[in-house]
Order: sequence, then C-alpha cells, then structure tokens
Amino acid sequence: MNSTASRNYSIDFLRIVSSFMVVLLHTAAMGAIIPGEKGFILNTVLNSVTRFCVPVFIMISGYFMLEKEENSSYFLKRSIKLVFIMILWSALYLVRYYLSGTVEVNSLKDVLKYLLTEPLHLWYFYALAALTLFTPALSVFARKCDKKTYIYTMTLMLVFGSVITMLVRENSFPTLMLITDKLKIGTLLTFPAYYLFGYYIKKFGMNKKLSFLFFVAGLFVTVSGALILSFKKGFLSENIISFYSLNVAFMSMGIFSFFSSLNFKENGFIKQIAPLTAGIYGLHMLILPLVYDGLSTVKINFIKLILSVLITYIVC
Repeated sequence: MNSTASRNYSIDFLRIVSSFMVVLLHTAAMGAIIPGEKGFILNTVLNSVTRFCVPVFIMISGYFMLEKEENSSYFLKRSIKLVFIMILWSALYLVRYYLSGTVEVNSLKDVLKYLLTEPLHLWYFYALAALTLFTPALSVFARKCDKKTYIYTMTLMLVFGSVITMLVRENSFPTLMLITDKLKIGTLLTFPAYYLFGYYIKKFGMNKKLSFLFFVAGLFVTVSGALILSFKKGFLSENIISFYSLNVAFMSMGIFSFFSSLNFKENGFIKQIAPLTAGIYGLHMLILPLVYDGLSTVKINFIKLILSVLITYIVC
C-alpha cells in the first residue's frame, strides 16, 4: 500500500469506520452499566453494535501482512516497533495522568510497570505484535493451503478460541474447564483466526449474501443477547459482547467480507484520514474523558454521547 495505485479504498474506508466505532464503543462504555439506570439500553446497544471494530482491524492486518514473503527478521523488527510505539503512547498517558494527580509513581519500577501495562486500551498493540511475530509461519499456511483446509483450520480456531472460551468464562461448566485443561490447547485462538480470515477473503472471497447473513445474525445475537443477559444478571453482560464471542466473530467477518468486495474509487477524504487511524486509536482515550466530562451540562444522554464521539474523533 505504498502507492495510490495499490491502495484498496474499500479497506481504507472500513479502517476509518472501525476507528470511529472504537471511539463510540469507549464512549458508550463510560455510561450506565446497570439495568434501570438512565441511558442503559442505549449504551448497551451501542456497546454491542460497535464490537466488530477491533476484530476488523485484525482482519485488515491479516489481509495485507499474510501476503508478504519477507524473512523472519522483518517481522521481528516490525513487532518490536509496535511494542515501542505502544510504550511511547503509554509514556504520553503517564505524563498526562501524573501531572493531573490521577496516577502516582514512586519508583522506576512503577514507571516501567505503567509503561508496559497501561492504559488498558493499548493492549491491542501487544496483540498485533504477537500476531506479527507468527506471521512468517501463518503466511506460508495462508498462501499455500487449499480452501477446504483453510476453512477447517479457522473453524477449529473459532471453536477453541470463541465457543469454548465463552462457555468457560461463564463458570457454569466445570467439567468443560477440566477437559480443556487436559487438552493442553490454549483457548484464546480467536485473534489468529481473525488474522487468517483477513487473508482468506483476499484469496477466496465470500458471497455478498452470505456476508450479509453473517453480519445480521451476529449483530442480532450480540445486541439481543447483551440486553437479555444484562437484565437477567442485573449488570452489563460482557461475555456475549466480548471480542472472543462467536456472535461478534460472525458480525465482524460479515462486515469485513462485505466491504472488501466493494470497489471504492480513489477518494481524497479516505486517502487523508485512513493513515491517521492508528494515531486516533492511540490518542482518543486521552481526549475522550475530558470531552465527556466537559459535556456534563448536556442532560440528554444520546446528544451527550454523540457530541463526545464527534468532538473526540475530530480533535484526534
């Protein structure tokens, strides 16, 4: 994607949409999380609808990275660079919160711990760095294997990474927990499945009707499930809207495959904004709380939420 001719503006547009949804997700998450509280339904619906944002980012990375035939040192350097970028973002947040008195650091150990673990939303850089490290092996598989084997592998990864992970996290299946422990297979395989799916679409594509069905089914289960389970439990049910949940996976795969099949023409807006999305992701949680608190006089929850998202996104 170094030249205009090689850009995929449909994917670039999806990158912009996903970055906007990240801001919207985190804004909705700042609102009511208890059923009965003002704005709970709106916040829960938006929290659910936007959940495709991070999986789609992973798919976009796989779409481009898995076609590269570079040596392992290239991916090692790229992975180190991602961690370094994360630390730089973390340092910016540390300075901001230290000066405001929000974070207290008393030693070099405290500083290092913060730089490597905070703020929470920067976990994405770690995840992407790990996937980048494994790209040489995943790339060989993605480029060489046939469609049937590709689907078989992604299905297994989603079964262990999504279905089993969701069931285990409910703490209602002790026998399943014992079985998965005996299997000695890590259950968090969903992100590699997303990564592989990105290139799967590039290599094999997907029928638009099937893409639409995936998205609608995933969206329906995610939104309705979040509302039903939250009212049943008495608090926002995070499991059903987790990035690891199968319904979120289906929703994400549907929207990614649909947009990747479109043929957007060269567009100046997309061309200028798409390269900024990584920066928007890194910066938005520094701006959003200030904007959200600054709009405390706005009493209508929906207006406050939308204004917070728009102002934050534009400023970033």
